[in-house]
This record gives sequence, C-alpha cells and structure tokens, in this order.
Amino acid sequence: MEPQFTMAELMAMDDPLDRLMPLAVMPMILGTVLATPVLWWLFSRRAGAMVPIFVTQALLMLLIGHNLAILGAVEIPQTMLYVVGEFIGLTVFLGVAFAMTAALIMRLAVRPSTG
Repeated sequence: MEPQFTMAELMAMDDPLDRLMPLAVMPMILGTVLATPVLWWLFSRRAGAMVPIFVTQALLMLLIGHNLAILGAVEIPQTMLYVVGEFIGLTVFLGVAFAMTAALIMRLAVRPSTG
C-alpha cells in the first residue's frame, strides 16, 4: 500500500481515524483474526493454548495495533525511519514476551499434579 497522507496532512485532519480506518486499521484487524488460529496450530494445537494466543493478539491490537497499522498509510520522512523501526521492534518484542509468559502460565496451570 502506498502512503495516502503526509504527516502534516494527518495532523491537520479533524478526524483522521475515519479516513484511515478502511485503509489501514481494518486490514490489521483481519490479519490479527487470521493469525490467531495459525499461531495456535504452529505452537500447540491444544485447546487451552488458544487462550494466551488470543489474549496476546487482542491486547496488542487494542493497545498499539491502530498506531502500527496507520504507519502504512502515512508518508514518513527518511529521518524518522529509525523511530518507526524502534516502534515495530518494540511491538514485536512485547508480543513475543507476553505470549511466552502467557503460555508458561497456562502450561503451569494445566500441569497434572503429582502425588
């Protein structure tokens, strides 16, 4: 997708989310919905494992997904690309860290008791 707006145009809009929603946010939401069962199939295939994967995807989408999705629809100057790279790297790191923590908690919660 080619950038639709510059940063200056985005800041001047009254309600930029209305114009950006169909361009960037909806595809991100659809990607998240489709990624959840794929991640579940790749990593566990147990019914209980769907919960931490879904919670991870939902939290990432609700908390920072819109910001990440909008980046594709806005032209970003070359001098700001390092900030975008840091943001994307942080997003991936947070997602992986949360998913691993949630999976560990679920594994400990469903471990059969011995004795």
